[in-house]
Amino acid sequence: MALSASVAVLAAVPVLATPAAAEIGYAVPSSWSYIDLSSPLRSFDQGDAPVGSWRDEAGRFHFAAKSYFTFDLTPYQGGRVQRVTVSTRETSVNDCTKPRTTQLWVTDQPDHLSWLHQPALRSMLPGPGAAPGCVSSYLEWDAAAAVNAAVQAGKRSITFALRLPIEHQLDPAYGRHHRNSLTMYIDHNEPPYVPTNLSNGGKPCAEGSFFGNTDLSLSAFVDDPNHDHMDATFAIWPVDRPDQRRELTAAGTFGSFSTVVLRQGTLADGVTYQWAVRATDRTEVPAASAWSEPCRFTVDMTPPGLPTVSSTDYPENPPEPIGGPGVPGRFTFDANGSADVVGFRYGAFGEKYVAADRLGGSATVDFAPDWSGPFALQVRSVDRAGNASETRSYGFFVRDNTPTVTSPTGEGGTLGELKRFDFSPGPSGAVAYDYRLNFGPVETIQANPDGTASISVEVAPEFNDIMVWSVSATGVRSSPNWFFFYIEVPGS
Repeated sequence: MALSASVAVLAAVPVLATPAAAEIGYAVPSSWSYIDLSSPLRSFDQGDAPVGSWRDEAGRFHFAAKSYFTFDLTPYQGGRVQRVTVSTRETSVNDCTKPRTTQLWVTDQPDHLSWLHQPALRSMLPGPGAAPGCVSSYLEWDAAAAVNAAVQAGKRSITFALRLPIEHQLDPAYGRHHRNSLTMYIDHNEPPYVPTNLSNGGKPCAEGSFFGNTDLSLSAFVDDPNHDHMDATFAIWPVDRPDQRRELTAAGTFGSFSTVVLRQGTLADGVTYQWAVRATDRTEVPAASAWSEPCRFTVDMTPPGLPTVSSTDYPENPPEPIGGPGVPGRFTFDANGSADVVGFRYGAFGEKYVAADRLGGSATVDFAPDWSGPFALQVRSVDRAGNASETRSYGFFVRDNTPTVTSPTGEGGTLGELKRFDFSPGPSGAVAYDYRLNFGPVETIQANPDGTASISVEVAPEFNDIMVWSVSATGVRSSPNWFFFYIEVPGS
């Protein structure tokens, strides 16, 4: 069964109106030199950078000079270059009446550079743009395409040749000199970091993750060295059917978690899925991280079987009432052959949880019923995917352990007189009694050796009540006995 592409994205970041900024910097050549037809077997790296032909101070002619500049590209590997400008300035011009025809080319890497051993030309850059003046203080070429292509090809350096077109190389009128260092201004976008902290349904990524028929969130921490906003792409596929790979996208920003939610019903029962995530920044020339290490989970929608329940303190369906409210008993729950059970839910309404001692094992708890009379302990097995079994209802009859409360004046009395109450223990016995008059504070009185006790209290006019609990020698507090009475008001 293929994974449905119907997903909901949580914690999405709105798409930016403009691309996020990347890192802007500049670089200078790692080496430079020029060649001159007048010295065809060597190159030079002193003085200004000439192009074309000229006469030196000694009156000697130099012909068809070309200058080469090599830049290190290793700082930009793995990223995307968005804008690159290569610039220089002129230091002298032979004839201001002649137009500027200077070119900048990308060449192969120079090797033993000389006029007779020139690197091959590859592409001419757009330009130059120039500041006004015969001797321009600023020339620039657009090198973005050339540098980005070199970076994406994994090249560690790039070389530019400053030269004149062939038809002007031997004409001294077109010759010019430049400063001997180009400057490369580069808008470089490093890729996001590989996403980390992958989690399934809020649980750290692990081979043993199991989920039932529920919404399932996949999350990963994404970050970017340029602090760009980004998109996280989640790829998910059945482990044994990689051709069913699907990709889901969530918006994010640097230093945060991105999440997609697989809606209930979009995953197949009994299938183990694998997923990975990568981040792509939202820049003009987007860069993507590598894919994360894969995460894995298994879908299990089959609930376990009924558990067994046993207790010697509260045996099921006893012949007579036993224990009492608040009196704990020991109960053992067993997975009853369901091998993937990890725990049990139990209680009068199944509200508590206890882990099994091992996968498919059992658990023992101390549990006290809350009331006397018929009582059913509700128990369900829970498997590692969170599926719960049907309810095992374990029934027994709880003995009434409430104390007896009497008064010599019965349910009546006279205002202004102290009213006496006598307490007698239930089946659990008593070493003390807690009592509360008219919803006031709880008071405690110690019992006599026979378990009885008496108090005398000042009461209010008309309707009154007293609530009494016995406390056994083991500290068990009984169910309360509530005694109502009426105090007459003279003349009423």
